Formats: sequence, structure tokens, C-alpha cells
Amino acid sequence: RLFRYKDLATLHAQCLFNPRDADARKSYCKLALQLVMGMKVPRKERSVRALHVHIAKMEALLILEEYFMTVELREYDLFFSRMRRVKRRVPHRFERDQKEMNVPALFYVSAPGVGEGRPAVSVGDQILLRPACDELCKKLEIHAYIHDVKEKEVAIMMSADLLESLKERLKKEPEQYRWHARFTLNSHPFEVMHTALASLTLDPRTTMSLLMPNEPPKNVLAQNEERKEKAFSEAAGGAETQKLNDMQKEAVASIWNLKGCPYGPFVVFGPPGTGKTTTIAQAILHVAKTHKNAKILACTPSEYSADILVTRLASALNKTEMLRLNHPTRHKVMEGVLLSYASLDPMTGRCTCPALKELQQFTVIVTTCITSWRLHQEGIERGHFTHIIFDESSQAMEPEMAVPLCLAGPETSVVLAGDHRQLGAIVHCPVAARNGLRMSLQERLMKECAHYGQQAGMTAQLTDNYRSHPAILDCFSNLFYKGKLKPKGDTKVTHALTSWDELPNKNDFPCLFHGIVGKDTFFPESGSLCNSSEADAVKHLIQKLLNHPSYKGVLTTGDFGVIAPFRMQVLLIRKVLREAGLGTVNVGSVDDFQGKEKKVIFISTVISKDRKALRKMEDSANGIGIFSNPKRFNVAISRAKSLMVVVGNPFILAQKAWWKTILTYCIERRAYSGIDRANEFMDIVQGSVYNLGSGQSFEESLEKASLYYSAERQWRIMA
Repeated sequence: RLFRYKDLATLHAQCLFNPRDADARKSYCKLALQLVMGMKVPRKERSVRALHVHIAKMEALLILEEYFMTVELREYDLFFSRMRRVKRRVPHRFERDQKEMNVPALFYVSAPGVGEGRPAVSVGDQILLRPACDELCKKLEIHAYIHDVKEKEVAIMMSADLLESLKERLKKEPEQYRWHARFTLNSHPFEVMHTALASLTLDPRTTMSLLMPNEPPKNVLAQNEERKEKAFSEAAGGAETQKLNDMQKEAVASIWNLKGCPYGPFVVFGPPGTGKTTTIAQAILHVAKTHKNAKILACTPSEYSADILVTRLASALNKTEMLRLNHPTRHKVMEGVLLSYASLDPMTGRCTCPALKELQQFTVIVTTCITSWRLHQEGIERGHFTHIIFDESSQAMEPEMAVPLCLAGPETSVVLAGDHRQLGAIVHCPVAARNGLRMSLQERLMKECAHYGQQAGMTAQLTDNYRSHPAILDCFSNLFYKGKLKPKGDTKVTHALTSWDELPNKNDFPCLFHGIVGKDTFFPESGSLCNSSEADAVKHLIQKLLNHPSYKGVLTTGDFGVIAPFRMQVLLIRKVLREAGLGTVNVGSVDDFQGKEKKVIFISTVISKDRKALRKMEDSANGIGIFSNPKRFNVAISRAKSLMVVVGNPFILAQKAWWKTILTYCIERRAYSGIDRANEFMDIVQGSVYNLGSGQSFEESLEKASLYYSAERQWRIMA
């Protein structure tokens, strides 16, 4: 669509031909940005024209994102890689007939870094191979699909016929050659999103009510409140909802009471640990059991979130009532309950989509946003579902959510459940991210529509936190949720580690800032860093906790989580812990811990030097993907149940707004240990206010966030 502009098309071809041409990439992004900036719509305008411009802008941003990811993937082209053949295990009774059966051959191609997500590939992605030979390189190219992904290799399959043909051309066995390899971007999710966006324009009235809703009249709000009170009493009496708190029951009642979305989707705002997924699961059950002819489509942006939702619903819904619709290759990673609710091909064992008549019989279908397109392909009509419910909606791009929304009819009720103050969608292209592709539908509605900000019957905010100790909760509640969150967790869990010997303040305050001045190592090729001093400090503190007499039998390595902002630090800490016999400790980046929780959380901040080079790379259009915002910081400090330990350089962190707040919080409450020069940086933190109410707002801080909590490369496999 964008390539009708000749200058843009020329630059696009030039960038693909030479992905390392920085000037061409900069010019391309500048031209594309000018095009996107011409698609601005006044916030208050609610018209069909505004809707079409908004959808056109989303399509343009999607094309930018796809282009950027394609070019980024080209940077991982492999040259002179080795290929090795692995003998496949064939049942003994078939060994003699193996040639007649045309059993494919299995090969492993060397691809260093693929296990770390550089590049991020998955089973089913395509790889192009050419022999590293001048005579054959331009004449022979193999298009193969990835069968498996190892730490430093990817597996491909070759049929017996292809292998024989290849041997004739090469005059040798394939493993005797070196190979040039190129990974290709899986464009299927982008094609699906473009088609879904185009489908939304076919029913502008319904689409307007979902994407650009008008503010409801006051009499409608009053009627909604009356119906909600009635629904609340009915929902509260249900057996499924007895364990919910009042705010959760109110959310369930509001969802049960929905009748279409004339004034926009209903939003459930669930901060960390407030039981958002539990609430959504109970709402689905309540609607499924009490609504006549209820048909519910439950969507999430990731397979992991969809699996959690299925496990919550499995105890109340049988296999004829609920379907877990999967990507075709997921049969290898599913087991137990998840496998029992999937539709499997009896011949191949792969995940399939049932036929139309069978699909129409299910009361609840759980899937990801992209995979929900298979319902459209099977012939499910617009308006078939009475409810479309999104869990973790703040982590999905708006075009991604358009895929299930194109199945919504005028009478379909839509629910968005998430927390737009935690991590959102992962967008690789800086231009697309800055111009709205990273913003979820939930976040946009909360910002642009006044009736959402006022919580005038269109939102339900959960405030009871069942995860964290009050001291830990106080950190992120005051910083990001205006102090509204209330501690309701089990004190046997949240207060289990308040007597640890290493805590300077043993007066019921399980937070610790461990100051250490280490040396960080910078890797300019990836923009990543690591710090061996902090890795050793984390290891020693974990050992002290595990060896504490009071916690033996209470704490296991599975209760620990270590968060590091850089991938190289993640790998280093994993290595250090493995060598110490602590390999089962969960170590990952902030993205890895989104939606998870642990009894004990360690945060290694890594940075020990102020590096201007990182800022330049972050600001450039063709940067290495470094970016940061308070959403990342919020996720990091809200994962712990019983104990949170921050390990870092206080002199560096005291100069950064968010970390300065945490450092001050710990020092004022005598929860600081480590380097014994606290007075030297107390001057820096003096006068800082614990909550940010008098300073920048959350939204303002998104634009001026600290560099020092960032992930150098982010990836996401959409299925």
C-alpha cells in the first residue's frame, strides 16, 4: 500500500539490498514518518472518515514494523555455516522399509546465538540455504522449514527425494559443504492483521463503537448502575464467585450485565497481584452458565496467557464446552489438561482447527489474537459470539486485537482486561512505536475517552493485592497507582522472610538495596552489558538465604527469581548459578517475568558507568532496540511476594529518577547494605519525595524514562 510512493519504494529496495546502509534506512524512516504524520485525526472527532484514517495509519505503521523487522533479520545472515546430519530414530519394524517410506533426513545447521533469540526464530519459520561455493551459490538455493531450535543450531528436514537430487547437484554429501544461511520473517501475522483491519471497515457502525466510542448520556449511566446492582446481587450468590472480593464481584456483575458495546468496550483495570485473570475466568464461567446461548471467545496476546486461562476454566467446563485453539506446531510443548482441550489430528498429532459445525457447538473458545483468524477462515460469521473477552489486553497491539474484533457484531459485548501501566506490546521499529503502534487499545481508550477516565460505569478497577508484602506493595502502589492498592495477601507467605539476618531493618521490612560498585562490560555489537561483581553478589545472597537455619525446608531454588535488564547479564548469572549448583533458579529479563511472581526477587541493575553511546543508539531511527520506560520498572518491582533485593551501583542509580526513589525509600527505612559510603550519595537523594505525586506524571515520565532499565533487543513470536 505504501509503495505507490515511488521514493519510498526505491529506498525500501535499497535497504533490503544492503541492510547495513544506515543513510538509506534513515531516509526511509523519515519519508515514512512524514506519510504517517499526515494521517493524524483530532482526538474528539468521531466520524467514519476519522475511523478510516485511523485504520489507514495502523496499516502504515504495520508496514513500517514489518519492513524494520525484515531488515533487522537480514543482519543475522550466516556465512560458511556447518551442517551435520543426525540419524533419526525409526521404529525397528520399519528399518528395512525406511527408503521405501521416504523418511525425511534430519540436519542441524550451525547458528550461534539462536538460543538467545538472536535471531528470534521458532518451529515452522523458513530458512534459505546456499552452498558456499562460487559455482553453485547463485544456482542452487534450498528453502527449508525449521523443525527444531537448539542453543546454537536449528534443525531442518529434507525428504529422501530432495536429498538424492541435492547429492547429484553437489557431487558430495550436504554436510561436506559450508553453507550461507538466511532467516526469513514470518509474514503471516502481518497479513492476518492487515486483512483484519480491512474487515473492520465493512461494518463501520460496530467498529466505531469499539475503536472510537462516544460518551454515553447520563441517563444511560444511571440505568447501567441500576442493572449492575441487580447483577451484582445475582453474581455474588453464585457458587463460583463466593471467593471473590467486592471489587472482583462488581467486575463480574458488570460483564454479566453487558448488552453489546454501544459506548465502547468494558475495561477491567487490574494492577499487579489483584487477581485480574481469576476475575476474568469467573466472569467467563458466570456468563457461560447463566446466559442462554452464550458463545464466548477469550483471546490473549500470547500462548502462555491463554494456557493459564484454560487451566483456570478446566475445572468447571468439560471438553464439549471449551476448546483451546492452538497454533499447528504447539502439540510438542503441550501436556496434561492443555492437551485434553486441544483439537488434534489423529494421523499426525498436530493441532488442528475443528470444522465449522463443531466450532459452533463450543460455549467457550480460548486462543491467541492471531490464531483466532482460523475461526474466520472456517466460516464463523460476524456476530456469532455473544462475548469477546481479552485477557492481558494491554500487551497487544491494536491491529493484533483487530483480528478477533472483526468477528464482533452489533450485539457482541467486548471486555478488555489488563494493566496499561505495565509492559505493553513489543514493537521493533522506533518510528512505528513513537507514532502509536505500541499503544494498546485499552491504553488509548483510557487516555482519549473521558468516560473511561472518570470510571463512569465503563471500567472496574481492582485494588486488593494478594501477592506482595505491604512494604513491597507500597513501592509500586504509590509510584504508579496513586496509593490505591491494599495488601490482602496471606501473611504466612508475605511475612515469611522478615527475620532474615541480612536485612538491616528487621522491623517487618523485607526490602533491601545492596550497594556494590562493580565493573560492567559493554558489547557494542548488541548493545548489551554484563557485570560479574553483581552476578557474584546475587549468588552469595541466594546461598545465604538457602543456608539459613530458619528457612531450610521452607525455601527452595524454585522460589527465587532474578531479573536483569540486559541479556548478557541474564546469561552470566545463569552460568554463575549453575556452577554453584543453583541452576534451577529462574533468571530472565523483565519481559520474561511479565505476569509471573516469586517469593524472592533479586534485581541486578548492571550499570556502573554513564554511557552516552547507549543514548545515541536509543534515539537513532536505526538503533539497536534499546528503549526504556516506567512500565518496565513497574514490572520489575512488583514480582516479589516475600522479599525484594536490588543489587546495583548507588552512585549511578541515585542520579536516575525511578531508582533514586527506591534508593531513598530503602535508606530512609534503614534497608541499605553493601558499600559503606552511604553518606556520600545521601546528598544526592536528599529532598527527593517518595511518591511522585508532586513531580512528573506517569504519562510524562514515559517520554523521559531512565536509560538504566532497558532490554537491548526485544522479540516476540506471534502465533
